[in-house]
Amino acid sequence: MTSYRLRNILIAVALALVAALLTVFYVSNYKKSVANDEETVPVLVAARDIPAGTLGSQIVGGKMLQTRELARKAVVPGTISNPSQIRNQIAVEPIYAGEQVTARRFGPIVQQGVRTQLKGTYRAIQLAGDPNQLLAGTIKPGDHVDVVGVLKVKLGGDTGKEYAFGRIVVRNVTVLQTSGQPEVGARIVPGSDNWVMLRVTDSQAQKLALIYKEGDYWSIALRPSLNDADGPSSVETPWTLLTDGLSRATIQRALGVGGAAYGG
Repeated sequence: MTSYRLRNILIAVALALVAALLTVFYVSNYKKSVANDEETVPVLVAARDIPAGTLGSQIVGGKMLQTRELARKAVVPGTISNPSQIRNQIAVEPIYAGEQVTARRFGPIVQQGVRTQLKGTYRAIQLAGDPNQLLAGTIKPGDHVDVVGVLKVKLGGDTGKEYAFGRIVVRNVTVLQTSGQPEVGARIVPGSDNWVMLRVTDSQAQKLALIYKEGDYWSIALRPSLNDADGPSSVETPWTLLTDGLSRATIQRALGVGGAAYGG
């Protein structure tokens, strides 16, 4: 009877020791896991909003990425660790400022045709022009541009006076292709040596068609790749161009007239 009790006691002690060892092992591993999760690691995030269709080379060259230290447990699966991983790819989904940059937001450039970048009200429109109008050799797919135009309008009917007006026709549109970089697999060769294909909305396409057909002059203006901004909307005429920044007296002296004749 005594040996039976002793055996049970020894078994109970052994089980208690095993339980204690397992508890110590679990707590130790848990502490290590917590410490590992709380450890900070460098992560690439978007420094600004990155639209779908932006080339990886433009993202890297335009300094659209920045490094942040985040807890390991907060790192999203697939986050890239080196900008070179996306240099030869294209963003297939928008990436928002502060968001971690993951590989799944990018795809091979050769697989991304123009049609994949057109959704909703977006349209593709192609304009031919001279190298100066198109900034040939400067702009490339993924750039954002404005289109500036000059249009002459006759005010007062057929016998009225004709005035020239200059203004930005459309702002911040994406370059899809240029004559120097046609789409992979394209079969149609454009008739002009210099052309650019832009992604615009349907309403912007109407404005471009008008300035292209009826305008006296139009040109593409390249926007900054980082921290771009728009000034207030305005329109210029020869008179506003002549008088901008000049006092009334200066204009009167230049025209050789008195105040009564001043007015443009």
